[in-house]
Amino acid sequence: MKQKELGERITDLSEVKKIAVEVLDAFVSFCDAHELTYFLAYGTLLGAVRHKGFIPWDDDIDVTMPRPDYQRLLELWPKEGKYALLECTQTEGYLYPFAKVCDSETFIQESGIEVSCDMGIYIDIFPLDGIQGTPEESQRTLHQFETMEKCRMYSMMPCKDLLKDGSGSNFSRKLLWQILRRIGPCRFAKWMDHRAQKYGYSGREYGGFLSTRFYTREIYPLSVLEHTTKIQFEGKWYTAPEDYDLLLSLLYGDYMQLPPKEEQVLKHNFKAWRCQ
Repeated sequence: MKQKELGERITDLSEVKKIAVEVLDAFVSFCDAHELTYFLAYGTLLGAVRHKGFIPWDDDIDVTMPRPDYQRLLELWPKEGKYALLECTQTEGYLYPFAKVCDSETFIQESGIEVSCDMGIYIDIFPLDGIQGTPEESQRTLHQFETMEKCRMYSMMPCKDLLKDGSGSNFSRKLLWQILRRIGPCRFAKWMDHRAQKYGYSGREYGGFLSTRFYTREIYPLSVLEHTTKIQFEGKWYTAPEDYDLLLSLLYGDYMQLPPKEEQVLKHNFKAWRCQ
């Protein structure tokens, strides 16, 4: 990891969101110029539908891309410039089975995760892959991904975060952590990314982002992506599936209902700086 010279600390959440939208706009302009398909996704899509912008207690941006467009993005994105694309097969030390586009003039430090590559304020880009087989076969595939995702998460956490006070199982937890740590999250991310491409995308009836913690809620008919609409997010218009209700209902249930107050908290915990 390169040593960056840090400048002003960014403590205002609205400033973090503003920079993230700038990253999104750069990404969207690139996709439009190269005829690449993208969609707002997850909390960003939910925020656009329910709040016309960020969920008030959210601080990041999520988009998805069909695997063929995602791979083209990896090939075409410039190696130099203000906005850097990070991805597990191309970026040494990158921990995730999905890509990020970052503002390289900022730097973030995530709490509880030992990251070994430079990251700035970012947007997440999730590849959509197809899945095939009987429901039972699909369940087995998703269970494999769920297991790999847990291993990836555990391997990048400090050991102390896996231990339980007074638990007799702490010895085995330490041993498991040592094994997973030796493999490392980068290797798990590459395995997951490679495995997700097994069935291809074109011609598949069902699919989604397979390296997920949403498990079966993630899988949906890929035909839902054939028709698109524009949706407002932070005063601008972006592409979303026309039947976004189906996707949001699968993921969140009654998504227009606000969660309890105690759950209205930031899910991400990082410190951010501008680089000098």
